[in-house]
Amino acid sequence: MLAGKGYSVSKFFEEHNHELASESKKHFLRSNRSMTDLHMKFVFDANLTNIGPTRAFTIFKAMCGSYGDVGATSVDFKNWARNADARGRESYDLFGDVLSVDTMYHTNKYSMVFVPFIGIDNHGNSITFAAALLDKEDTTNFAWLFEVFLRIMGRPPKCIITDQCPAMRNVIPNIFPKSTIHRFCMWHIVRKFPSKLGTVFCAESPFMEKLK
Repeated sequence: MLAGKGYSVSKFFEEHNHELASESKKHFLRSNRSMTDLHMKFVFDANLTNIGPTRAFTIFKAMCGSYGDVGATSVDFKNWARNADARGRESYDLFGDVLSVDTMYHTNKYSMVFVPFIGIDNHGNSITFAAALLDKEDTTNFAWLFEVFLRIMGRPPKCIITDQCPAMRNVIPNIFPKSTIHRFCMWHIVRKFPSKLGTVFCAESPFMEKLK
C-alpha cells in the first residue's frame, strides 16, 4: 500500500499464472462464446433441411472464415439443438395464448407436409413453438398431432388460427376444449378473393381498402 493511493508489486511468481489465450483459441473460453439469435436461426433452418448441428457448425465456420469468428463451438451448436424442445415449451408457456398452425409448406423430397406451430412474442416477432412432418393432411394425422402437442405443452391455447383445411376444421373441436377459439387465417381468405369473387371485382380499390 502506497500512502493510501494503491498497491505496488514487490514479488511476482510466474509459475502461478498462465499465458493468455491466443487469438486462435480465445473462442474456447466461455466468456467469448454465446449462441446468438443468428446462431439459433441457422441451426434451426439447417435442421429443416436435414443438416445436423455438427455439419451446420462447419458450414457456419466456412461462412465466417475461421473457427474464431463463429463466436461459439460445435458443442454449443449441439447443446442448443438438444435443448430446443425445452425452449419451445418455455416460449409456449409465455406466449402461447394465440397459436397459428400453417400447412402450406411441403418438403422437396417425398412431398411431406411441414406443420409449424407459431406464435408472437412480446416484441411482435414470430416465434416457433414446435413443428412436425406429416405424410398427408387427414383427420387421423391431425388428431395425433394435436394430441401430442397438447400433451407436451401441458395446456391448450386460447385461440388457434389455421387455414381452411377441412381435416383440421373437423379435428380441432374434438381435441381442443371449448374454451379454445378457432379462427381462419385472414391471409388465406384474402388470397382466394380473385377465384371466388372475380378479378374485376377485386381490382376495385375501394372494395379492397374497406376489407383492410
